[in-house]
Amino acid sequence: MDGAGLCIGTCMATGLAHVEGFCRAARGCFMPGRGAASDAQERIRPRGSHTDHRTPKRSGRFTHGGRPCQAHHCGVAPGANRSGSAALGTVPSCDIRRRFGPMGSPHERGDPARHRHDSTTMNITRAFSDPELISGMTLVDTHELPWPGATFSISQASQAPDVARSYELLASALGVARRHIATVHQVHGAEVVCIDDPDSIAMNQERQADALITSCRGVVLGVKLADCCGVLLHDPVREVVAAIHSGWRGTAANITAHAITLLAGRYGCMASDLQAWLSPCASGRVYEVGVDVHEVLGRYCRPRADGKWLFDNHRAIVDQLVSSGVLQRRISVDEMCTITDLRYHSYRRDRGRSGRMLAFIGMREKP
Repeated sequence: MDGAGLCIGTCMATGLAHVEGFCRAARGCFMPGRGAASDAQERIRPRGSHTDHRTPKRSGRFTHGGRPCQAHHCGVAPGANRSGSAALGTVPSCDIRRRFGPMGSPHERGDPARHRHDSTTMNITRAFSDPELISGMTLVDTHELPWPGATFSISQASQAPDVARSYELLASALGVARRHIATVHQVHGAEVVCIDDPDSIAMNQERQADALITSCRGVVLGVKLADCCGVLLHDPVREVVAAIHSGWRGTAANITAHAITLLAGRYGCMASDLQAWLSPCASGRVYEVGVDVHEVLGRYCRPRADGKWLFDNHRAIVDQLVSSGVLQRRISVDEMCTITDLRYHSYRRDRGRSGRMLAFIGMREKP
């Protein structure tokens, strides 16, 4: 580790293990549970914005944004582990909206969350529901922001001012300083940056890596996505979090397993204590790949009649997590497809002219 408090891990690729019986949350819902990935989608409305006049399907303590709800579950879902993790599986389809305070702590259930800033709403999909965490993923938001909407990396579709505005809006919405949102220069590799000092965040912006780890409260780790999968990890025992960018190349390099190895060796984490959330990504239903992917990840590819394959990145990453010792009941998968769902940026769908979402996780500072 250098004087700035950083360490870089290089890839120690391990084999993939196929685990039978893998099931995911049904399309249209997120996994609920205290301390695990929840089905909440945050709508943070800043000052001066127009009122949302859409009538919810239900009213009361839980307000649903349009999908029929079969049952209400406060905190723990059927099949969830009450120690703090939701089981992998199908849950009733519902959208629970929460209001946020500083660092994203849910302090009241009810109306959609509001945060005051200019006249723009920022929509966020929640990952973990643990009140100690701030975690989730941004959406496109083109109905509120001009194209490309909320975007967190310069691309063919977004310029530096667009990116700067998106970061400022997100920081304001989450109640953190912009300088405390840590990202890296992603290269589809397997290197991991450990942030042991918040003052070292700035020098990481151009650091070539695809995962971040921290035990520092008040620091929010972010990985940029547009079809790749974001993997968020939390160890509630050692109080450590990680954010991983895993496209097919990162999955082939087993970056998730390598991050778990660093969590164990550097922070004393046990894989069985980890909770994991997998973000929406290009799904195995439509993610067409060629022979280059099939050669290294063939067991996760389904053949097509035209000689190409459909690749299931979610399934591959879940296998890597389980092979590394993460309990399957502590893994939650948001099965939404970034290619087919216009709420998400998609490099494949938009032929390169897309923005980038940010999957993020951090631990709220204690009073």
